[in-house]
Amino acid sequence: MAHHLIYVITDRFDPAAEQPDSRTGCPGVAVLRTPDAGLRYDRPREDWGWYAYTANWSYMLGAGGEPESDQDFHWIIAINKRRSLRDHLFRRNKMLAEDELSATFERLLDAQGDFRITAIERDG
Repeated sequence: MAHHLIYVITDRFDPAAEQPDSRTGCPGVAVLRTPDAGLRYDRPREDWGWYAYTANWSYMLGAGGEPESDQDFHWIIAINKRRSLRDHLFRRNKMLAEDELSATFERLLDAQGDFRITAIERDG
């Protein structure tokens, strides 16, 4: 499965104080909504994250956090491009290293000022 993981450190969101997701019990929804990417979000019934829609594609987004030090928290944002069964079978529409939503999240998180991107993993 192709996905991108963006590792960030911030003291803006504390995973212990963050309201857990009602279905998964994991914090992180506020982190996903921080970068104003102009996305429309939907909450699926049975999946681990949120659907986000760009003009051309839909994605599954997830986030999780854990303490990094006494003040900062290490968050992981997972971005997964949704593809049809036909796309998988014929190896079409893969998530590329220069994926539009991943690049947008990176740029918007960088612009926040209190987010520091520590690593990015691109499995495409």
